[in-house]
Amino acid sequence: MPSTNLNSMERLPTVSVITVVLNAVAVIERTLQSVVSQDYPHLEYIVVDGGSTDGTEKLIGQYSHRISRWVSEKDGGIYEAMNKGAAMASGEWILFMNGGDVFAKSDVIARTFSGLAWKEADVIYGDGVICHEGYRIVERAPDHITLTDGNGFSHQSSFMRTELQKQYGFDVTERIAADYDLFLRLYKDGKVFRRADVVISEFFTGGFSNLPPGQTIRLRHRVYTKHFSRAWWILYLRLARLAAKNAARGLIPAAAWERLKRLRDRNRFLSDDSRPS
Repeated sequence: MPSTNLNSMERLPTVSVITVVLNAVAVIERTLQSVVSQDYPHLEYIVVDGGSTDGTEKLIGQYSHRISRWVSEKDGGIYEAMNKGAAMASGEWILFMNGGDVFAKSDVIARTFSGLAWKEADVIYGDGVICHEGYRIVERAPDHITLTDGNGFSHQSSFMRTELQKQYGFDVTERIAADYDLFLRLYKDGKVFRRADVVISEFFTGGFSNLPPGQTIRLRHRVYTKHFSRAWWILYLRLARLAAKNAARGLIPAAAWERLKRLRDRNRFLSDDSRPS
């Protein structure tokens, strides 16, 4: 944690971290441990379980003394659960760290709010680490937000003012793109997005929103054009790029393709010595 005196730490805002989960007994404990181990003096932790039947609820109960509030009941899906968690939150800022995902280090929240003029922001976002089948790659968030080609950051790596989260909320009709829809609405209304130079989260591929790239882009395109009539062609350029990539993939032997991918990612690849812990 950065060196800060007691008075400066007392001036930091209360942060509500919300975990929504359903039947994730194999991975939920790493999320619980990650959140409760945050070295931050003003932390509220809320867990919303969708009525798990695989032992997840029992594991949550073992951490109940470290959780500010938790419920276990059926709901209408992940975004309804996230809205429910936000309604319970009393902190000034809110972050969603869902089942299986973790903070990159134990001082992430302290570093984010100790080293940033957070009073001037509505959304604070940072880098994330994508974890997939044995390798980890840093997803570097853009310095300036445009949102015309996707978030550029994940919801696990973004803090939002709680009052805005409650005011805008997630559109539960957006099955997997409600976070992008929310950020677009905030962006459209002129809210201030500010980047923190912090690797905030590690998130694992293969979750409920793990779709083929083309389908993901089409979903984001639909959400984008719902709010903006201009610049839609940028997403089509991304689709054309994806089509060209897929065509090339069909012509290049698998081993050579994998080598090209490794070469492309080498500057973002986290070695064992530089991985967040």
